[in-house]
Amino acid sequence: MSSRSRWPPDAGADAGPFYNALLEDPLLAEASVEHLRREQAHRRLSFGERPLSIALRPNLLSRDRYAAAAVAARAVYDALTRLEKALLADPGLRAQLDLEPEEQRLALADPGCGASSTSSRLDSFFGGQIRYVEYNAESPAGMAYEDNMALVFMGLPAMRAFRKRFRVREVPVRFAERRAGTSMYQLPGSAAYLVRTLVAIARLWPAAVRERRAS
Repeated sequence: MSSRSRWPPDAGADAGPFYNALLEDPLLAEASVEHLRREQAHRRLSFGERPLSIALRPNLLSRDRYAAAAVAARAVYDALTRLEKALLADPGLRAQLDLEPEEQRLALADPGCGASSTSSRLDSFFGGQIRYVEYNAESPAGMAYEDNMALVFMGLPAMRAFRKRFRVREVPVRFAERRAGTSMYQLPGSAAYLVRTLVAIARLWPAAVRERRAS
């Protein structure tokens, strides 16, 4: 979520401490806990019996900090893309990965498109500066979880009180993920395109057999 104060920086409270102070009200905190528990269950945001989130405060980012994170993510992703191309082109460099033969065969398989992954995620932590700890490819599920959690947080009683002083909006990503997946799926020559073609053939095959037998 991104937040921006309605007042000049020197006149408004910092978003994080202000939100925390709201939760010192026991009635507001209790109502927020109940909302968090109920809405996660309703949206099936859990791993088994464990809810996805047990924290009442979402990750609040200012507009400037969100923009900085986007710039940093693009830079890291571009660097990883260049590294990927170098690894695929240089057997000596690829040897440093100590891949098993089957892993190497899969790595060198042509995906039929410009990117080896249509859905990737950079895991990061925000402290004094942005730091990335892990790169996850082919992981679209987390994006949908995050979008739904944002909707849960937006409905918290504590968030409604917070929004009386700060303007807040969630940053949905699942729609962009769907567009990326759909465009890749429809790209001729891609592995996904081949799968779609095979599925279409499988669906048509029984009808074609029946027609041949009838003739």
